[in-house]
Amino acid sequence: WDGASGRETFTLAFGDAGGVALNRPKLGDMLNALLRGRVGGAAATPSEGPTRNAVLAWLAVIFIASQALLLAGIDQPTKLYFDEVHYIPAARVLLAHQPPINQEHPPLAKQLMATSIAVFGDGPLGWRYASALFGSLSLAGMYLWALALFRDNRPALWATAATFLNQVVYVQSRIAMLD
Repeated sequence: WDGASGRETFTLAFGDAGGVALNRPKLGDMLNALLRGRVGGAAATPSEGPTRNAVLAWLAVIFIASQALLLAGIDQPTKLYFDEVHYIPAARVLLAHQPPINQEHPPLAKQLMATSIAVFGDGPLGWRYASALFGSLSLAGMYLWALALFRDNRPALWATAATFLNQVVYVQSRIAMLD
């Protein structure tokens, strides 16, 4: 740990030939730099990444675009399918303040589904909106993680797009399941 620079230093030793020092900034330092207005540090050089306003704008675009894409047609089918037949009745029971059913599964996702049903009604949108919301938040999180990793907007956006194109993310963001 180098207290002066605030960086951890790792040394990789290769036999008797010595070592190579690799400097890696701490995640907290990167997040503080992001909140100060620059990804990558306090200096304002263009190579250090987008400004805080640009990051917030991209987060808004990612969230709104992914919500539009994930919510398009989310009301089809109009009946429960796959594991929704287990979890939506469990969410309805929570809404009715009755003892929970299928307690072998954690209650948080069922509580989020119940909240969604309370807000949007007991129909396909209400059943599935919580999943779509967290799918969009996952994409926003991927963007922030990739931005902290690469310190550049372009690879962060590519990583976010690749994540959205992953069919598991797409499908799980459009079905009322605990996954």
